[in-house]
Amino acid sequence: MAPLMARAGIAAERAPADFARAKSAKESAAPTMRYAEILTHVHAALAQEWGVPSTAVENTAFDGSIPD
Repeated sequence: MAPLMARAGIAAERAPADFARAKSAKESAAPTMRYAEILTHVHAALAQEWGVPSTAVENTAFDGSIPD
């Protein structure tokens, strides 16, 4: 998530709350989705929220950064 934060100029103090909110929303919307898939969606959602582009490759790479 650090590259995305850097592009968006997001402070390290803000990112955990934004991540938790996006993750919780996705888990509520898709309770049976694998955690890795949730992370892909969370990365894309954060990019959109923070107003920066992200690619499918970046979003998918993020799902491998945290174990299931």
